[in-house]
Amino acid sequence: MGSPAAPIVLIAKAQVSGLCDEIAPGLAEVGVMLPSNPLQHLLLQGLARPIVMTSGNLSGRPPALSNAQALNDLADIADGFLLHNRDIVQRMDDSLVRLSGEMLRRARATSRTRCRCRRG
Repeated sequence: MGSPAAPIVLIAKAQVSGLCDEIAPGLAEVGVMLPSNPLQHLLLQGLARPIVMTSGNLSGRPPALSNAQALNDLADIADGFLLHNRDIVQRMDDSLVRLSGEMLRRARATSRTRCRCRRG
């Protein structure tokens, strides 16, 4: 979790104490992560408990690219929004691993960095 890739780690819901039933209903696992950017560090500073956050998308759909799209798509299900003055140009998924270390999705900083190329 503390690597530069900052993966989301899937763990059994039963392993997370104090998790309410309304979080990820019908699923046996939840994804946990450490703060991965300065804003998250500032927001979480001083909290002595985990918080729930989402990627800002409806189930089965990609994350919104703009604040307007997020406000429109998620208005009926979100209690609040933390917006930024920059739209997303390119969506980027987080890496996803199981607690066992099994890589489920390679993304940010986990893809292979070497490739062999023929000369000429």
